[in-house]
Amino acid sequence: MRTGALAAALLLSAALQTGSASAVFAGSPMEGPGSWDWPCVVFNQERNMCFYCDQGYSPDASGVCRECQPGCMACRPEDGCCYRCGQSPDGKHPMFLNTTTHTCQRCLLNPVSSGCTECNTRGRCTQCADMDFETSKWTNFFLVNGRCIRGKATRDVCYEANANGDCVDCSFGYALLNGRCKICPQGGNGGLCKRCDPKTLRCMACWEGSLQDGRCVPCKSQGCLDCAKDPNVCTRCYYITPDNEDPENDWSFYRVGGVCKRCTAPNCRNCKSDGTCRECKYDYNVVGGKCKLAPPVEDHFPCTNWDAKTKRCKVGPELQACYEGWWLNKKANSCDLCEDGCMRCTSGGPSWRQPGGTSRCTRCQKPDLYSYPGYALINGRCLECADPYCMDCDGNIRRCKRCYDDNLPYKVNSEGRCVLP
Repeated sequence: MRTGALAAALLLSAALQTGSASAVFAGSPMEGPGSWDWPCVVFNQERNMCFYCDQGYSPDASGVCRECQPGCMACRPEDGCCYRCGQSPDGKHPMFLNTTTHTCQRCLLNPVSSGCTECNTRGRCTQCADMDFETSKWTNFFLVNGRCIRGKATRDVCYEANANGDCVDCSFGYALLNGRCKICPQGGNGGLCKRCDPKTLRCMACWEGSLQDGRCVPCKSQGCLDCAKDPNVCTRCYYITPDNEDPENDWSFYRVGGVCKRCTAPNCRNCKSDGTCRECKYDYNVVGGKCKLAPPVEDHFPCTNWDAKTKRCKVGPELQACYEGWWLNKKANSCDLCEDGCMRCTSGGPSWRQPGGTSRCTRCQKPDLYSYPGYALINGRCLECADPYCMDCDGNIRRCKRCYDDNLPYKVNSEGRCVLP
């Protein structure tokens, strides 16, 4: 059984911020094979090895997380050759990668106190801090010509500043005037005004409501989302969607003329113009314009479209009856599991698990960060790539076409193996 989902849950929220310019490789093993403990983030139980370690550590050939040189976030474990840098151990300087020695060096010209968080090999800053995490407040640092300068406005109201600190582009709800950002009368965080004239401060565009004589007038009808031309005439009403369904806010509205009326049908997400239900909330089905409690999902998983009357999975030209990784066995009227690593398999014949099974895989699991390695579709079966860091070996499990390079820059060599340069 693949351990991708479980390994994803082990992601650590805090990243190590250690480092110095030392070229000495610590190389001390942390937890050996067979362990899901920190600093291992993605562990493969079948191979009994760690594939992905937390920042500041890298897995060796046996799957042991080994510590990188100070300041290095990802390295080649055999010799400590670094590929990505973080901050100095005292937290005073960002560090850049010396590509000749593959060591981390301090960015002395742009310390952290100057607002710089990242720099290039020439010591020029490439990114400035937008938040002060100690105070949880926005900074006024802006990147100009490789340096962080203090602007006349903070980053939440100003997007970009020039070398003099004058703002050249303000956030929505603010107007640019003489290098500063002035808040629109109805602007700012949560305001109705999206953009206003910098001299008169009259609103020119609204987030919601109706623009009337330089002001945003809220829609008159309760539940109205759009009344751009006339605040008394609603053109679009609020209704509950799968993305905004909330037990504390369970009212939908439907439009009649230019007015929004509350949908009173119980457990309804979206009403028709006559007040009957068009779409129900989760766990309910529309029956005669009303919402009826659907049978528990567990009763018909992995069927995606269950017909309660016929007690069968619904099938249609554009209807996938079973979830990915399952196939519809029409004879047994059930969704049978595809082979491990297979996302879609044929529905003809008995299940592959049964003697003489003829079900063949047509699409394999797509590899990602948490499902090392990839699969190759060969003769209707999904076979795991031989190289643990191979993402794509389609056609030949021993010759990789594409390697994982999200943490370490693995490349395919002439033999089709994933190696670090």
